[in-house]
Amino acid sequence: WAVQAVAALAMAGVVAIIWRRADQGQARRAVLLTATLLAVPLSLVYDQLLLLVAMAWLLRDARETGFLPWERLLLVLVWPLSLMTWIVGTSWHIPLAPLTHLVVLGLGLRRVWAARRGFVAPRGSHAATARAA
Repeated sequence: WAVQAVAALAMAGVVAIIWRRADQGQARRAVLLTATLLAVPLSLVYDQLLLLVAMAWLLRDARETGFLPWERLLLVLVWPLSLMTWIVGTSWHIPLAPLTHLVVLGLGLRRVWAARRGFVAPRGSHAATARAA
């Protein structure tokens, strides 16, 4: 229980900091959903839907402002892993869900941090060409 309490307090702190200091709505929401999954003591297969919603918000924000380096690859890798968490967990007793949650949380935090630092979409990206038009 102590580890769970520490995780829940840490996620509450992360969400409080992000919601107080960041103005970027899509990434903030993604951080909130993913931190919720990491704060609860048990997330089951149907709870993975929250992670997919968080990933969709990150994808929407990335399409509007440009993808960060490695962001596409990580989103593409996390998508099937999030769907296989129950299969791998019951077959091999490897908990993949916390790993996928941490990756999406990291992507959300990175996106908020990049927005605060004035990230500009790379040349040739969808967002850069849309802004130029």
